[in-house]
Amino acid sequence: MVIHINVGIIKTVFISIVVNNLFRIGATDLSADDGQLFNNDDEPLDVDSQNQYNNDEQQKFKVEETIMRQKDDYDNEEDIKALLEEKYKFKNDETSTRFKVTKEERGEFPVFPENHDERHIAWAFRSYAVRRIVGGMESSVSMYPYNVAISRNAKHWCGGSIIDEQWVLTAGHCLESAFDGDKRKLQPFIIRAGSSFHNRGGYQARVNKVFFPHEYVPGNADYDYSLLRLDRPMPIGRNIAVLNLPSKDYMMKESDILIVTGWGSTDESGYGHIPDRLRFVPVPVMRLEDCQKSYRFYITPRMLCAGYATGGKDACNHDSGGPAVRDGVLLGIVSFGGKQCGDPRSPGVYSRVSEITEWVEDTITNNEANTVPELMPKIQKARQREKELQKFKARVEDKKNKIKTWLRETLKSPTFIELAKKKLKEAGFHTRRTNDYDTLNDKSRR
Repeated sequence: MVIHINVGIIKTVFISIVVNNLFRIGATDLSADDGQLFNNDDEPLDVDSQNQYNNDEQQKFKVEETIMRQKDDYDNEEDIKALLEEKYKFKNDETSTRFKVTKEERGEFPVFPENHDERHIAWAFRSYAVRRIVGGMESSVSMYPYNVAISRNAKHWCGGSIIDEQWVLTAGHCLESAFDGDKRKLQPFIIRAGSSFHNRGGYQARVNKVFFPHEYVPGNADYDYSLLRLDRPMPIGRNIAVLNLPSKDYMMKESDILIVTGWGSTDESGYGHIPDRLRFVPVPVMRLEDCQKSYRFYITPRMLCAGYATGGKDACNHDSGGPAVRDGVLLGIVSFGGKQCGDPRSPGVYSRVSEITEWVEDTITNNEANTVPELMPKIQKARQREKELQKFKARVEDKKNKIKTWLRETLKSPTFIELAKKKLKEAGFHTRRTNDYDTLNDKSRR
């Protein structure tokens, strides 16, 4: 009997057996919990956290398919083009928390007509301050991981933006009733982060302290900001990310597109259905002078306006406090607007964040939590286990490379080849070199 065996194949099989056995042994040393970041046991993770796109092309196709499927909701091709450009700017990796723009092509800045409803500060702000998304589309928290839902008494109340792992920035009027007349007792407000839904999934934390600018006056739209400190840090990751704050001299052009997100009413009246799933709408920035023409009261430097000349796309009831973002920077906070959401005569008005960046940074610095929440040890333990797992993987990889190097050198050595021939002869075989193959002949059948 004559058997032809490739020496290279023998070497490859031998290396594979050794390496695979090494990793099978190493894997048994890891518990199922190793490498898993801590999640709030009381709340299941949002399903979106399990549906990560494999690469940018798959993400682009999914986004484009969604937008084109609902393109009838948009006025023209420029709207869709602006949406696609804005959506592709998120670098989809686990370490990125900011957006990157690859291309900009904006339409002509819309000018709002001067004819409008009679309005003044008390009517416009107090009656319609709780704002909303109209004319937008459904989205995912993985696209806007900085967005949080603020609830009170188990009902959706406002939106907000993550600006630090334990801090959220929102509108002042959202927390106006936080104390209900008793400044010593904060009413229960809960934030939900890392979920596409305002009523389930993700990560929850309680608001344990509220800060307002000194200039803020309840019922007045100026300085409409509030800063919330949470009772526990949020686990920053793919679905929970921190937004950058603009510098005080940050400049916006009247053609810039802002992306506004929230769970507010989708009905123009502001009193219709409140969607469970996060929605977004792109709106162009308009000049303060043009915005001033739409309102009888004074539009202050702490405000910015955005909207289309044709209307139909706007924030709406329960979008208040939500973010208006460009290039990963929080530029505006949803504040107030007209009687009808999306009314072309009354653009949406946002609190300009660049005006309070220094106040926000100083407040956070001077009011870090004095006590470590009960959750913090668990988070620290999870992070430590993650570091240990990474070190273990590095050691295994190093050992794997050393074994491969040793095997390559050993298989090439004359000593190993002679030893292999000797063992084969002892087993009743002998070898004869023929055209780079070893022909093994059984003596008993020769």
